[in-house]
Amino acid sequence: MRLPPKSAVRTLLTGLAALGLSAAGATADVEYTVVDLGTLGGTNSEATGINDRSQVVGWAKDANGRTQAFLWEHGTLTGLGFLTNRWSNSVALAINNQGEITGYSSITSTNVHAFRYATNQITDLGTLGGPNSWGRAINANGDIAGSS
Repeated sequence: MRLPPKSAVRTLLTGLAALGLSAAGATADVEYTVVDLGTLGGTNSEATGINDRSQVVGWAKDANGRTQAFLWEHGTLTGLGFLTNRWSNSVALAINNQGEITGYSSITSTNVHAFRYATNQITDLGTLGGPNSWGRAINANGDIAGSS
């Protein structure tokens, strides 16, 4: 019995592998949906956290060029505001299933403080003695983990 040349076997195996991959890819279900969250009137935004209720937090540039923390839910992007009116930058990093949010906001031109946002109010969490702090995670009890 005579065997086919090695190049023919390689071509056949490559062809079968390609058919297998394309058939698997053609029947794969879509596992995600991409949603444009928009901005607060500025040029860009970034999502940084999501909870089980599909609420999303992050930051977006507003019409005045400020970086502002946001909450996105049900198609609406809402700015969370700032700790001070003079230094207008804030970033939301995490949200729990109760809708409580943490992140950080400028308090001077060079310093930021962690915040907790709940019931439409942003609260300064201060620091542990240094100039800066950041809220990075929040659990179901409203406890915040971060750094200072």
